[in-house]
Amino acid sequence: MAGMDVDAHGYTYNEYKEMLKAHGMWEGAHLKLREWLKGKGSNSAVDCKRMAIKPFLPDGSVDGDALLDLGWTYNGAANRLERIPGAEDEGGVGAGVTRERAKELVRDGDWKDVPVRESVEWVLAHLLIPGMQPEDAPSALAWNQWLFFSRDEGRQADYFKDYGSKFIPTRSQLEVEGRFEDRGESQADFIRECIVELEGGAADAG
Repeated sequence: MAGMDVDAHGYTYNEYKEMLKAHGMWEGAHLKLREWLKGKGSNSAVDCKRMAIKPFLPDGSVDGDALLDLGWTYNGAANRLERIPGAEDEGGVGAGVTRERAKELVRDGDWKDVPVRESVEWVLAHLLIPGMQPEDAPSALAWNQWLFFSRDEGRQADYFKDYGSKFIPTRSQLEVEGRFEDRGESQADFIRECIVELEGGAADAG
């Protein structure tokens, strides 16, 4: 169908399909995400197709951020697309919270419509901290996940293994940050301070 033709990372959809099939990522990854998006009924068929193309690249790699934003992650070892627990409830009623309380949290601005990645980052930062309250979480998704995974050490370990590894910076990122940072301050700020001192010294000498 001509109306369904979309750009697939610079390839035609048929070319893209064959590439993903070669990597074993067609039915269990792209199509699974596409059908889930269609099932939500909030996007056109073409938009669902475009959205399902974005996370899966023709070379077999995965854009993890794009998947996280949709509430999914990709298990490379099992070659399987997986729904993030609690993502279905994002923006709705969180676990352990009554509907009226959820409405208050949304109305008061405690629970916002934030990207899934931000919710996951919050859970990673607070998973081992006891006594968190619903209003501490940025979203219903974050609260759902914290409440579910914080109750059991085995679940905590699974969460860090499944999601924490996706936020570990790469070696190249660390090298870039290392070149930029020096003693906790940016080298740009340090250079500016040196220029100010040199200019001040020159003025005093004159």
